[in-house]
Amino acid sequence: IAPDGDLVKKEVAPYPTCVQEKQLGTGHAVLAARSELFGFKGDVLVIFGDQPLYTKDTMQKLLNKRREGYSVVCLGFRPKDPARYGRLVMNGNNLERIVEFKDATDEEIKRGMETFAGPVRRFDFHLKRDDIVLIDDYAHHPAELKASILSVKDLYKGKKITGIFQPHLYTRTRDFAADFAASLSLLDELILLDIYPAREEPIPGVTSQLIFDQVTIPHKQMVHRKDLVDRVRREKDSLEVILMLGAGNIDRLVEPVKEIWDEK
Repeated sequence: IAPDGDLVKKEVAPYPTCVQEKQLGTGHAVLAARSELFGFKGDVLVIFGDQPLYTKDTMQKLLNKRREGYSVVCLGFRPKDPARYGRLVMNGNNLERIVEFKDATDEEIKRGMETFAGPVRRFDFHLKRDDIVLIDDYAHHPAELKASILSVKDLYKGKKITGIFQPHLYTRTRDFAADFAASLSLLDELILLDIYPAREEPIPGVTSQLIFDQVTIPHKQMVHRKDLVDRVRREKDSLEVILMLGAGNIDRLVEPVKEIWDEK
């Protein structure tokens, strides 16, 4: 609350309050609450105090989505005129950053809350033949992986499903390694790539091995991204349905993998 927020403090008692000495935005307000949040293990819901129209149902939906395995869930809206609202900068369904109007680029201001990174990769068929199927999917959270894998298994009953997964972010791998492993264990065969770091620095001890060790299917292997195309080429004759998964730069390997089946 603001330094003069005694009325608010009285209304929300006995729940604790924290004072934001300078009004520097919502992110700064959350930082002001660090002392109260220290050691807290549950979900943190950040809402604006001047938005009274949030419903219980809306907040429950946010929490439910967070518990599917997402690191952060953000509620946005699409006004006819985005004006001076802050922008949610998206990469498909993935939130890249939240930017204040004053810090937004001209392109972000012009296009409002549109997606700036182009179309989402969702269940894109790149090969669909009797002898081979190649599907590319943006899925990068445990729940998304599970849904994608189960969909492919349902479509291609009796076929061997080989998943090629590139984990996205060190923190996500650290926090959800067991959940990733459970989803990937639904495959018939797994090829696991290195972690795509995006904006993050490496975390000691956090590698794809954390996921790999917990995958329960017998047919699994770890492959460096640079070696993937050669590995697929060597195993070409044993592959039936390939599902490429991840939100990093695995999409750049889809075309080289596809071209293997065009080689003489």
